[in-house]
Amino acid sequence: MIVPIKAIVEELGIEEEEVMEFLQDFLDYTETEDLVGLTAALSSDDCDLVGKRAHSIKGAALNLKLTEVAELSEQIERKGLATDLEGVQELVDRLKDQLKAVREFVEERQ
Repeated sequence: MIVPIKAIVEELGIEEEEVMEFLQDFLDYTETEDLVGLTAALSSDDCDLVGKRAHSIKGAALNLKLTEVAELSEQIERKGLATDLEGVQELVDRLKDQLKAVREFVEERQ
């Protein structure tokens, strides 16, 4: 996972330090709210909530140019909207791996 810091800085017109803060905030919220909610929704076969949680992650990831996170989130969202949760756990596991890679990136730069 490579985080395109320069592209984010240019697009948002902010300093790299602020980008790192945004990434940290994204990770903190996503891991404690959206990912927990997504996992719970998947456990209870709540397709609607699976889609909503994945949509939330996708939107935030797109704003931060985290394309791999956004793409996985979109796949999960589509499965939820289609009420087809087959294979979603594997996608969630891959999403967790991507988020872990982003966290490692952020921690290495602090």
